[in-house]
Amino acid sequence: GHFDESSDRATEAPDLLVGSLDDIVLPATRVRTNNDHGTGCSLAAAITAGLGLQRDIETAVREAKAFVLRALHGGATWRLGAGHGPIDHMGWNQ
Repeated sequence: GHFDESSDRATEAPDLLVGSLDDIVLPATRVRTNNDHGTGCSLAAAITAGLGLQRDIETAVREAKAFVLRALHGGATWRLGAGHGPIDHMGWNQ
């Protein structure tokens, strides 16, 4: 999510899942918002939850990325205090 804003990829926010056999690019559209506080921790927790539910690694990561992307979209327009606000973990704006 930290591509240079002036780069040709500024509209994208891909992640790379590196495995022992292959590497998988997980594409996504960049969500322009100041409400991105906790995205990394939320992604890690969602991956862990998926693994706890016996998902394979790729599925757990894909589902976690989709969860965080929905949460970013949900909280994108919130105006809460100063600085970086939270994402919409609970799907209130869905």
